[in-house]
Amino acid sequence: MPEWLFIWPQFAFVRGIYLMNYNCAEYYACYGPITKLGWNDELSHVILALYLDALVLLLLSMYFEAVVPRTLGVPKHPLFFLKPLKRFFDKCRRQRKTVMDTEISENEDEDVKNERERVNQQRYQLQNSPLVLQNITKIFQRPKEVKVAVNQLCLVVEKGECFGLLGENGAGKTTTISMLTGFLTPTNGTAMVAGYNIRTDIDQVHLSIGVCPQFSILWESLTVEEHLLYYARLKGVPPSKEKEHVEISLKSFGLTSVRNRESQELSGGMQRRVSVAISLVGNSKIVFLDEPTTGLDPVSKRQLWKIIHHAKQNRAIILTTHNMTEAELLCNRVSIMTDGEMRCLGTPLHLKNKFADGFRVHLNVPDTRSTEIINGLKNIFGSSSIEVLACYFGSIELKLKLKNEPISKIFESLRKFCKDVEIDDWSLNQVALEEVFQTIVKDYKLKKNQKESGKHVVVPLEGSKMEQHSIQ
Repeated sequence: MPEWLFIWPQFAFVRGIYLMNYNCAEYYACYGPITKLGWNDELSHVILALYLDALVLLLLSMYFEAVVPRTLGVPKHPLFFLKPLKRFFDKCRRQRKTVMDTEISENEDEDVKNERERVNQQRYQLQNSPLVLQNITKIFQRPKEVKVAVNQLCLVVEKGECFGLLGENGAGKTTTISMLTGFLTPTNGTAMVAGYNIRTDIDQVHLSIGVCPQFSILWESLTVEEHLLYYARLKGVPPSKEKEHVEISLKSFGLTSVRNRESQELSGGMQRRVSVAISLVGNSKIVFLDEPTTGLDPVSKRQLWKIIHHAKQNRAIILTTHNMTEAELLCNRVSIMTDGEMRCLGTPLHLKNKFADGFRVHLNVPDTRSTEIINGLKNIFGSSSIEVLACYFGSIELKLKLKNEPISKIFESLRKFCKDVEIDDWSLNQVALEEVFQTIVKDYKLKKNQKESGKHVVVPLEGSKMEQHSIQ
């Protein structure tokens, strides 16, 4: 048999079996130890060919695993192994083409537009900005439609900042995080995570981030300490410093008393605390928290809020949540998404001042005096400034449309009125972020319905009352 056929391992393997059996059966001279084989013996060539075939197939499988496009994960450039040769690599790299062009919304919010210009003009310091989104886009091609899940997002998140990514289910929040963590490949655009490009340096990105998914992914039979040791090793903590690093994490998250307990023995609050600790282990420069307090009781929720609040020092945190109070307490800035686009961007106070008008007043009075009290308030603040949101069984909820009026003056006028009419049970609150969320989402749906049908559609906005909280 020509020896060049041995490049196919099947031929080499069959030939080797034949030679060993033929010698043993025909000449009663079975092969002894492999060390006694001479180079002129054909079996030596077969064994060498099998070793070489195994090595070549291993390298090919690793190469194609890295570069072949797939549904999940980020494929590498076909010439990724030439990356140390920077000039050659950059010359050979081809720009990826988009599946289709996407357009930015005509009525883009001013704050979102300013953030886009900031990114495109590179008006930020990369060393102080662990996360930079550069027109990142994700398009899903389906048999009967093309779905733009994320449309040209531009964003800079700086060190020490907790950024809240809010939106309805299906708004594109999870898709965005999936692209930033390497679970999905962007259709267009890119992002810099901890200084690394998610398209070309995804392995380095994985060493610099931490992720706390919405649902627990802890191993039931591993203890808390074993979980932290395992992830510390994955994140590149030197073996000589693993114990010290884990010890600090246990103390920081209040897990010292349960360090030797298996995860299946922990309460839901403790499991979420362990998940957040895992996301922060290894000094992650940027942490993604996907609804970290889902299903927790109020006490456990506040304990976890305190941990997240202190954990954002020297790192950036991306938080997704449906709890508007949580977003107000923890986030330096928030953004509300619909249909893959950011509709607003800014601090919670900025968004409330921009999109919500006035204040909320709640009074508890005898049912027979409800009309009298409402008329009295209209005389003080003006009929056009009062909107009755609810009035039932003596419980009155009003909206005061006094956007530019100092709250101290409003409070004093309301206090004096309630004292004169002998009302002891009343409250004055600023609007909640929840109302801003409802306003943004419903306003977008209203414009979308008008654009699709050409008819005027009225979507009533629901008022909501803000709960005053603070982290104790």
